[in-house]
Amino acid sequence: MSSLSRRTALSLSVINHAFTPLTPLRTLSACSRRLAAPTNNDPLPVPSVVFPVPKDPFQRTAGEQKRTQTVSETRVAIARGIARVMGYNSKSSTAIRETSRIMKGIVEAVEKDKDFWYDRCGLPPTYQSFFQLHLLYILIIIPRLRTLPASLPIPNSPIPESQEPSEPTNSSPTTSTSTTTTESSTVPTASSSVGYFSKPNYQIYPSELINHFFELAEAQMRKVLGRGERERVVKKYMQEMGEQWKGASVSLDYVLGLSISQDPALKELADPELAAWVWRNLFSSRGMPLAGALAPGPAEAGGYIGEAKEIELTQSLGSIVYWIRKEMNRLEAISDEDVLTARIGAWGSPGL
Repeated sequence: MSSLSRRTALSLSVINHAFTPLTPLRTLSACSRRLAAPTNNDPLPVPSVVFPVPKDPFQRTAGEQKRTQTVSETRVAIARGIARVMGYNSKSSTAIRETSRIMKGIVEAVEKDKDFWYDRCGLPPTYQSFFQLHLLYILIIIPRLRTLPASLPIPNSPIPESQEPSEPTNSSPTTSTSTTTTESSTVPTASSSVGYFSKPNYQIYPSELINHFFELAEAQMRKVLGRGERERVVKKYMQEMGEQWKGASVSLDYVLGLSISQDPALKELADPELAAWVWRNLFSSRGMPLAGALAPGPAEAGGYIGEAKEIELTQSLGSIVYWIRKEMNRLEAISDEDVLTARIGAWGSPGL
């Protein structure tokens, strides 16, 4: 037999053996070896490998929390050091920052008492009313800022500082030299020297508050006029608002001069002049009935509508004058240190 015939016969025998059916015993043993399936409904075996519990990414360990806290404190310390180097607690920076807090308190006070101003006093919801209302608060606090000493050390503000106005401390409104020295030794303060290029406190604080006020006034005007209004028109209106501020400021100084006059006759004119000042500026000299405008009111049983409005206006003016005097006395009782750090408290409501 040739070699080719032998190879062919061997291949045929292997194929026949591969396709030979298994006996039942051989089939059962092969399946048991391959599957190893449990019998008699026994539970599946527990795997020997136990996987760890999933870790919560939002729950840090004590070491991680301490490391994160240390990093945060380090960053805050670096930021505070940079802020000091950049002049965060310098006189000019402090004045800008603290007067901004005062301005924020004024805006919140006007919004809080808008029912009194627009409903009870009948002010129209116009830009002119918006400007005069905020200017009224500004002119109330400006005399207190002008009484600040020129070179009183300004306490360093914390970093970061809250934007909300804070309440005054229990310190007295006027501090002597010994009291100032004691407070300066316990509270870190900035430089007390005025310097050649540094304005005194009684100048820089009023000027920075006026700057904040006119920034607010210009932003509100642009909102009223629209984004497409020309710059020439906005500039013209702002010049008119500046003239109103100058006129109202000078008139109020005259009224305050009457309040401290040594002449009793002039001193008695202080409150009537203050009411007239409010009527001219806040009410735009309106509200008084004309000569031929008095007509019987149908629901007032013989009364006059003009007279009723006049009485209501007089009551509103009286409430506003009383509120102005009350707020000026409150601000006068606050210490200079508290005023320098905008701790002037909350404004009172004129309707109470």
